[in-house]
Amino acid sequence: MVDGSLSIAPHTALSIRELTPYLQTAQAHGLKFALFNSCSGLTIAESLVEMGLSQVAIMREPIHNAVAQQFLVPFLQALVEGQDVQDALASACRHLKSAQSLTYPSAYLVPSLFRHPDAVPYRLPRTGWRYQLQRWLPSRRQGVALAAVAVLSVIPAVRETLLSGRLLTQAVYRNLTNQLPKDPPEVVLVQVDNLSVQQSILLENPVPIDHQYLSTLLDKLVALDAQVIGIDFLLDRQSAEAPILAATLEQSVEQANTWFIFASHWRNGREQGVNSAQSLTDFNWSMQGYTDAPKWYGVLPWSPEACEQISCPFAYLLAVAARYHQTNPTVRPDIDRTQDLRAALFQSLQAVPPDQGNLGWLAEQQTLPITLWSDRWRQRWLRPLLDFPCPQTVCFGGYQPRRY
Repeated sequence: MVDGSLSIAPHTALSIRELTPYLQTAQAHGLKFALFNSCSGLTIAESLVEMGLSQVAIMREPIHNAVAQQFLVPFLQALVEGQDVQDALASACRHLKSAQSLTYPSAYLVPSLFRHPDAVPYRLPRTGWRYQLQRWLPSRRQGVALAAVAVLSVIPAVRETLLSGRLLTQAVYRNLTNQLPKDPPEVVLVQVDNLSVQQSILLENPVPIDHQYLSTLLDKLVALDAQVIGIDFLLDRQSAEAPILAATLEQSVEQANTWFIFASHWRNGREQGVNSAQSLTDFNWSMQGYTDAPKWYGVLPWSPEACEQISCPFAYLLAVAARYHQTNPTVRPDIDRTQDLRAALFQSLQAVPPDQGNLGWLAEQQTLPITLWSDRWRQRWLRPLLDFPCPQTVCFGGYQPRRY
């Protein structure tokens, strides 16, 4: 190379001007970097930069062919390893300084990079699964932060504190942006509150709940045409008023086919709920589901067969029964039934198409295996959260029972 010309054969050379059309075509097809690894190329570098090529590596002075080879190999290796041209050139110069310091003591000062100030140093595009994996790996600082968050998140007290803050923020945001349901609530929440206890002679000792008082509440709900009623009181103790409540339940099922779901606890591998010795109800025409649930979280069946064969979450059972009642049900509560109602309900759900509204979606829900596995270590991986940001006055009806 002499004065901006490329020698391609003895007594034959091409000027940069002659190569300009071809170089411009190469630029249009993505040429971003040029390397002239032989004799003096300052003029060539200046010409290429003027043409618009933003990065050119050249030799400032003529060098021996052996030096060019010693420079080229580590330069290309550094590029392949992912370094940009500026770092790769510096790495190759360091190699020249150490490998050729005796034979060519000043050769490492000759390689130079011409680059436009605004140009990002060229780097070979990386491909392959290892590079794609590396892109997703966090930096050291990010890794330390993620590890700290992971360690804190497995401590139940810390997790609950962080979750409560998140739910509060979500509730405030939804309230400020008015992202609340517009339709009237489908659920009526009847609460036996402190005022009810104070004003009712039947609730002198509110625990356990008085069966006669509960019977009065159920009569009122049935009169208001409540079709699915969940009783979130554990009726596992003996009560002298049990026959009164039993009569109310049987009458409601016989006259209105009312769905009754009772609360239970999951203990020692079985449901412990309604006291069977009281003859209070019959699970051929009523159901029960366990109310055990970790704070802030929802509970789904362990498997598709769990609700039919073993046990079912109370809230989930209520939702399924309510949605099923809104279809054309083939299974109904009936005093004369001889088959377990809950088992029959979930057997019937197997024939429900997945696209049949929320019922098809509900029928397919279950706890993920990783969630069941994480429960052994008191973790809540991928367990659904309850929607606390929805205000009670919006998501539940405001029926206030008459106090006795």
